Amino acid sequence: MTAVARAALVGVLVAAALAVGLAPWAHDLPSRDATGLEAPDDGYWTAPTRRLAGAGEQDDYDHDLALSLALPQNALAAAAVALGVPYGGARLAGSLLGAAVLAAVAALWLRGRRHLAGFALLVTLATPPVLGHVLSDLGEGTALGLCALWATAALGRRWTFAGAIAALALSQKASGLALGLGTLVGVLADPTGRATALRRAAVGVAAGLSCAVGLAVVVFGDAPVAFLLRPWTATHDTGAGSHGWGWLVQAAFPGAHGVGASWAPAALAVATVAALAPARRPSPAVLAATVAAFLFAGTFPDPWRVLPALPLLVATLVDDPHADRDASTAVRALPLVLALAQVVGALAAAVATAKAAALVAVTVAAVVAVRGAGRWLVARPRVRAVVLALPLAWAVGASGHLFRAPATARRALAAEVASRLPADASLVGYSFLSSAFRGRLYYPPFDTLWADELARRAPTTLYRLRVPAGDVPPPGPAGYRVVRTDDLGARLYNRELRARPLVLDTLAPPPGAPR
Repeated sequence: MTAVARAALVGVLVAAALAVGLAPWAHDLPSRDATGLEAPDDGYWTAPTRRLAGAGEQDDYDHDLALSLALPQNALAAAAVALGVPYGGARLAGSLLGAAVLAAVAALWLRGRRHLAGFALLVTLATPPVLGHVLSDLGEGTALGLCALWATAALGRRWTFAGAIAALALSQKASGLALGLGTLVGVLADPTGRATALRRAAVGVAAGLSCAVGLAVVVFGDAPVAFLLRPWTATHDTGAGSHGWGWLVQAAFPGAHGVGASWAPAALAVATVAALAPARRPSPAVLAATVAAFLFAGTFPDPWRVLPALPLLVATLVDDPHADRDASTAVRALPLVLALAQVVGALAAAVATAKAAALVAVTVAAVVAVRGAGRWLVARPRVRAVVLALPLAWAVGASGHLFRAPATARRALAAEVASRLPADASLVGYSFLSSAFRGRLYYPPFDTLWADELARRAPTTLYRLRVPAGDVPPPGPAGYRVVRTDDLGARLYNRELRARPLVLDTLAPPPGAPR
C-alpha cells in the first residue's frame, strides 16, 4: 500500500470515528462562544440538497446563495442522498470529508520529514472551532479540506490539481480567492518554467470551473451565468463587513473578536513548530495564499471566517526545496508572526478586550521570545516533547468537554414546531428548524431579500417564530397581519446560550384582501 493510500485510509477512519462516536446529525451544535458555530444556521448551507431530497425548502434567495457558496459541499451531500443516506446525515458528507482530508494530510506529513507540521495539523483538527465545524454543515468544514488539499498540491508543484481545487473552492465560502492568488504566485515563482506551469494551472482552473458549473446546472438545475455571478452581486443587506482599523485588526487578530481561548491551541501548536523548525525556504504559493486568506477574513467581523486559513498556516512551515534559498529573514519569519498573532488575539479575547496597538506590541514581544525559546528547546528534546504535547492536550480536553454532553434543545423545538404546522407550511424561522420541518423556511433577519418571493407565492397562511419584545406583536410582511399567537414557553432559539420566551405567530391576509 502506498503512503498516499495509507494516509487516505487514516483519514477515512478518523472521519468514521467522528461520525459514529459523536453522531453529529442527532444533536444541536455546541456553544457559539466556544466554537464559533452558528447554531441557527444549521441546515442553511445545504438547503439546495434539502430541496433536492424533498426534505423541505429555503427561500429562493438563500437557497441560491447557498448553492453558489457551498457547491462542493452540496454536491457531496447530494451524492450521499443518491446512495440512500437520509438528508439529516447526508448534509454532513462534505464536512466529514474535510475532516478526513485534514487527518490524511497530517498522516502524510507525520510519516515524512514534515512530522512537526503533521503534528500541528492534528492539533488544528482537534481544536474546538475546527472540530465543531467538521461536525456541522456550516460550510467551513468543507473549505478546510479544500485548503489542505490545495496546500499539498502547491507544495508538490502540481499546478493542474492546485488550479482545479482553487476553482472549485471559489464556490465553497469563497476560499478559492486566496487559493487562486497562491496558485498565481506559485506559477510565477516556479523554477521549471512559468509558461509550462501557467498552462497546467489554466487547465486545472478550466476543469474546476467546468465541473462546478456542470454540477450546478445538471444536479441542481441552476443557470450557469447566475451561478457564477451570484456571490459578486449579492446584496449588502446582511450587514456583513468591517472597515478601517476594524478590518486590519480582524485580519491580523481574528481570534480577538470571539471564540477566545478555545481557538488558541491550534495557533499555539503552529507557533511552537515554527519556533522549533522554521521553514528556511517557505513556499511562495503557500505564503501568498495564507496572507490572502487572513486579509479576506478581515472583511467579515466573524472569527470563524479565518478557519480555512489554518491548514495553509501549517503548510507555511513545510520547507520547500524549490523555493528561494536566500529568502529574507522577514519572509522566513512570517509564519511565526502569523501564528503568534492568532495566539495573542485568542488569549486577549479570553481575558480582556485589547486595542490594536497593544495586540501588535504583545505580538512583537512574543515573536522575539519564541525565537529565543526555540533555540533553547531544540537543545532539550525532553522539554521540547512536553511543550509540543501541551497544545494537543489542551485542544483534546477542550473539545472533549464541549462534545461529551450533546444537547438536543433546538431539535426538540424543531420537532414541536413541525408538529403544530401543516407539512407544506411557510414559516419565518431559522434553518435549524429543517431538522424536522419540511415546509418552506424564510430566513428571519433578511426579510427584504425574500419579500418579492413571498408576495409572488402568496401563501394563504404564514407562520413566524419569534422572541416577544412587548405586548403588541410586530407587524408581519406586507399583506399579512397577526391573527393568532401561541406561547411556546422559554426555549433556546437564536444565538443566545440561555432560554428565552418564544411564541409562534399565525399570520393571514386582512379580510377581503385580494389574493
